[in-house]
Amino acid sequence: MRYQLRYIRILVRPPTGFPACLRCEWKHYPTFPGNAKFAGHRYRTRITAIGFGRPLHHLRSTTWQAEHMPVVDTVTEPSAAPAVAAVAAATFPLACPPHSRPSDIAAFIDAHLNAEAFARHIADPDSDVLVVRDGGAGIIGYSLVHHRPPTDPAVAAVVTARPVAEISKVYVVSAHHGRAADGAAAGALMRAVLDCAGARGAAVAWLGVNQQNLRAQRFYAKCGFDRAGTKNFDLNGHIEHDYVLVRAISG
Repeated sequence: MRYQLRYIRILVRPPTGFPACLRCEWKHYPTFPGNAKFAGHRYRTRITAIGFGRPLHHLRSTTWQAEHMPVVDTVTEPSAAPAVAAVAAATFPLACPPHSRPSDIAAFIDAHLNAEAFARHIADPDSDVLVVRDGGAGIIGYSLVHHRPPTDPAVAAVVTARPVAEISKVYVVSAHHGRAADGAAAGALMRAVLDCAGARGAAVAWLGVNQQNLRAQRFYAKCGFDRAGTKNFDLNGHIEHDYVLVRAISG
């Protein structure tokens, strides 16, 4: 189990036989206000030497954290397209509303998220494909960025600043959603995307998000995006409704 609050732990080992918490055997302080996560633990005595921090047995090692630090790369070799397409196929359904038909999702993936499509994006000088890896190993997420003005009239009407970048895709596999150590993957990917857009001279970046995808909307809000309008999204002939989100990019 993991805790995101801070706790108090022993700095100086007590005398032999000093009783600890009967539940987890760690001599943490029972009355510290941030210790709500330890409700139900039993204590037999007070603690005389304390210091701020988390109980050591609840932390992953620094070696583990270093090995799983997210690493973001820009894909330059079209030969990597099949690996990116595999992640795209696994993550696109996560963004679709609950009423979407599996057959429509599969058809969209086959038509737009295949290896050939990503090979074209990688080779396109006006696009960038970025991937985030788990400690530099396997791909756990990707983003597709287009460095050109929007062609959808609904978007062009509300995204008027130029130059502009479209964040067409930004996904992380579900196994890395909402984990304290791994939650950095989505943030690292978005920061790299915004840096990429800024390096190309973009003044703003925009993206579309399904109006029912509240989780994604919360993430984008934390990243500084604001709602600017709406647009339609064609999911294999079925029209879905997106919000258009915009974020300024500092120079």
